Amino acid sequence: MQRVRAFESAEGATPSPLSVRKLVGKKVDLWYMRSPKNGCRFVLSGEPLYLLAITLEANLQIRSYSPCGTTDNAFNAEKVEPQLSSQSVDGVITNYYTVRLRGSKARRSKFENVAEKDGTRIVTDEWLYEQRILIDNWIFLCAAMNRVRKLHLFGEVDVLTAAVSKTRNCSLGELLALPQIDKGKMLGLVASMLQKGTASFDTAREPLTRNSVISFGEQ
Repeated sequence: MQRVRAFESAEGATPSPLSVRKLVGKKVDLWYMRSPKNGCRFVLSGEPLYLLAITLEANLQIRSYSPCGTTDNAFNAEKVEPQLSSQSVDGVITNYYTVRLRGSKARRSKFENVAEKDGTRIVTDEWLYEQRILIDNWIFLCAAMNRVRKLHLFGEVDVLTAAVSKTRNCSLGELLALPQIDKGKMLGLVASMLQKGTASFDTAREPLTRNSVISFGEQ
């Protein structure tokens, strides 16, 4: 296990890859992610941890999540620590462990003493592979939200509201073709509404395209 799996990065002060690698090891893969749900950036060590974070962005029942991270204090290489912790809309805290199972009995054995129960969940690379449509969709949607995070969307809100006032269903292509809108802002607005649950589309089962029909209204 790496000593530091993930940590939050203050806005405007993202550590350099070199400084992070001194903490997590020279050969580990690092992922810089700005979370729209949390409104901050994370540095995540390992692809499974990054993909897990994307699934938490997509989960309407998750209010927020953050890296657990470890400190620079004494470190026990045999002790398995949780890597992410989430809080649900009901206030329930869940700790997550990620592990690669494919072709690695040694890694599997590290988790023999970590049991799934209330408040604890083990996420494997096999499970994440099954979520590939969801993950692809939400990487795209998170990017759309991040591109417009500092821009006002008042005009796009007004146009979208008028467009769905009679029918609650519109394709993404129809929304992007509406007059007097910025396509990037409209896409970011729709992405934000999907994350908040004021719009719905089955992102887990169907790739999001211009032909995708999105329903509007509280879910």
